[in-house]
Amino acid sequence: MCFMANLSLLGFCAVIRSKMPISLRLRIRRMREKRKTHERVVRWLLIGALLLTIQGASAQSRSYIGVRGGAQGSTAFINHTLFPVNVPQPMSLVVTQHYGVVFKHFNFRRVTGRGVHAGLQVGVNYIQRGWKQAFNSQLIDDPTDTLGPVVSQLEPYTARLNYLEFPVEGILYWGKGQTKFFGTLGIYYERLIGSDLDERPDEELLGRDDFFTYEPDRDRENGYGGRLSLGAFSDFSFGTLQLEVFSSISFSGLFGFGTRNAPGPGLTPIPDQSVLMSFGVSMAYLLPFGKMDF
Repeated sequence: MCFMANLSLLGFCAVIRSKMPISLRLRIRRMREKRKTHERVVRWLLIGALLLTIQGASAQSRSYIGVRGGAQGSTAFINHTLFPVNVPQPMSLVVTQHYGVVFKHFNFRRVTGRGVHAGLQVGVNYIQRGWKQAFNSQLIDDPTDTLGPVVSQLEPYTARLNYLEFPVEGILYWGKGQTKFFGTLGIYYERLIGSDLDERPDEELLGRDDFFTYEPDRDRENGYGGRLSLGAFSDFSFGTLQLEVFSSISFSGLFGFGTRNAPGPGLTPIPDQSVLMSFGVSMAYLLPFGKMDF
C-alpha cells in the first residue's frame, strides 16, 4: 500500500511539474544552480585555507592572538525572483556591533617578488546583523467617513539578529619595519543565537508596502557568506594594534522558502533573496609569537 501511495504521489508531482510554465521551471532551475555554485565556492575556499595553513606550518612564521571589536552598518536586500516585492532595495542601515577573538598566522615566504607575503586569519565573533525598513505615508480611509482620507505614517521597523560567527580568511600582507598592511578574503559560518525585533507594524496601515521579517519557525539559524577586509597593524613593546575595515555578505540567505509548504505547484511568496550585508571597522589588540625578521 505504501509503495503504491508513493508511486501515486510521484506521478502527481510529475503532472504538476509538466503543467508549470517553462519560464517558471527555468527560474527554479537557475535558483538551484545558484545555490550549488555557492556551495562549490565555499568548498574551494576551505581547501585554500587548509593549503595556506599547511604551507605556513612548514615555513618561518609569526602568529598573533588577541581580541577585537568594533561597529558596522548592517542592511538587507530582500526580493523575490518571481513575485513583485514592494520594499526598499536595499533596506536602510542600522548600526550594530561586534567583538571576539582573532588568530593570525603569517608566512615569511614571498608570494611575489615585491615583498607580498601570505597568511591565514581565523576567529570567533559575536556579531549583530540587521536592517531598518521605512514605510511610505499612506492614505487611509476613515471608517466613519467623518474625517475623510487621513495620512498615517508608520514608525520605521528595526530588526537586529545576533550571531556567533566563525570566519576563515586568507591574507596577503606587505611592508617592512614596525607597520604592515594587509588585505583578506575568505568565508564565514554563522549560528543565530538571538534576535531583537521591533513590534510588527499594523498590516492595515501598510498600504502598498510589503513587510517581511525574521520568523523563528520558518527561517534559517545557520548561514554562511563571504568577507573582505583591508587594514594595517603595528608592533609596539606592549603588543600589536590593528585597524581593519571590512565588508561581508551572506550567501545562504535568511528566509526559509520553497515549494514543499506551498498550497499549489508554484513557489511560496516568501522572498527567495534575503541577503544580509555589513560594512564596518574593527580595532584589535594582539600578542605576537615568533620572529618578524624582514
